Amino acid sequence: MKILPMQKNSCGVREGPEGSEIHGIEIRQQKVEITLPEWRVLRLVARSGLVLIYLIILPWIGTTTVLHSSNTDPIPVPVLVPGRIFDHEKITTEDGSADITESIHSVQSDDLFFMPMVFLDLKRKGIFHPGAGKSVILGDTLYTHLRLPFLQQNRLDLIGIHSISSIVSNSVDFIFVTGQIQDSTVAFINRVLKIDGIIVIPLNADSFRLHPCYLPIYVRRFGSTIVAMRKTQCTSTAANIERSRVTEE
Repeated sequence: MKILPMQKNSCGVREGPEGSEIHGIEIRQQKVEITLPEWRVLRLVARSGLVLIYLIILPWIGTTTVLHSSNTDPIPVPVLVPGRIFDHEKITTEDGSADITESIHSVQSDDLFFMPMVFLDLKRKGIFHPGAGKSVILGDTLYTHLRLPFLQQNRLDLIGIHSISSIVSNSVDFIFVTGQIQDSTVAFINRVLKIDGIIVIPLNADSFRLHPCYLPIYVRRFGSTIVAMRKTQCTSTAANIERSRVTEE
């Protein structure tokens, strides 16, 4: 093994003589040549980077696979999205019962991501706290299995139209409404929502004028415009949410 003498250049940096090679760096007059690692090392680094990228995007790939693999399923894949679950919905509540007729023909691809985005933003704003009190989603229990992990993660109970009469009055802290708001929905909200409770609804073609006791605290657009309101005082039977056709700004 030959040890080359080291000298200091004009900048005070120690270097070997001209043409010498030190740890893969060949020093010549007026230039320095750096020998890169062999191609096998570079290929290993590149493959490691690709594996890391794949692990990062793997959750998104799984979600996209679920979205595009439903065409061959015997049951359509509806999503609990405000105003977009049912193409047709009819509710009768004159005698306290609910009769719902639904026809599902299509669900937009972005709907699968719509509800998680809304709840994530509500949590960031401090409006929704999983596990803090009783929180429910008013929707159709037929599709509970499609959102079961999401419901469990956020500690949400899915309440079907047919079971709203079983909920105790003034027992719910948070209500997220899916589909169109009908008279039965209004009565349910006024009856079960606690004072200081939160209701989250979509604004669609049939918008709503709310009683003054419901104060808006959050408005944001996620496909549909989502509005969150806080119940500030008890409502009487006459002070129900009144339907009106208000053009969304």
